[in-house]
Amino acid sequence: MPTQPVRLYVETNFIMGMVKGQDAYAASLLKTPRARLTIALPQICLMEAQVAFDEELQRRLDFSRQLKQHRDQMQRDKTSTHAPFTVASLHQASLDYDESLNDFRTQPGVVWSALCARCHLLQTPPATALAAVSTPVVLPRRDHLIWTTMLAHAGRHTASERIVLTNDRQWQPVVEAAGLRYFARTDAFLGWFNSQ
Repeated sequence: MPTQPVRLYVETNFIMGMVKGQDAYAASLLKTPRARLTIALPQICLMEAQVAFDEELQRRLDFSRQLKQHRDQMQRDKTSTHAPFTVASLHQASLDYDESLNDFRTQPGVVWSALCARCHLLQTPPATALAAVSTPVVLPRRDHLIWTTMLAHAGRHTASERIVLTNDRQWQPVVEAAGLRYFARTDAFLGWFNSQ
């Protein structure tokens, strides 16, 4: 077991995986003892995740409206023998979907609370922000700023094993070239971590 806690860097995709319920292992990761694992999250990822959540919420609201419109249009069909069944099915689907939409709306508060309680939130100091815009861009612009923030922090903690967890595969060569370990999935990281 390492003498220093492992430093795990997560970013916006991790947050959105939690918000959307797509990362079944995120809760286990957040329960890992601090003495063994430091989880670092650039603060700018919270803003980026809020924007992504708002966009996803809008897509889901649009789909909910479309579902109701199709139900209402089908209800006006007086000749189809399938219309009554389709209307009933669309009505039930609309009710179920709206329930899931209500659940989705509450997720950011739950996720943000869990992350803020467990993660070390990394600020992007002016020097790091300037470095991000003055160095060659190795990732898309927003990701590059997040990466520069992580890398600046990781550079101050070289005694620890430093790992980046992101399902964005374009990060892998950049992370590994900087001498950090890369994992694309939370379960893969936890498997490695628990074997140490």
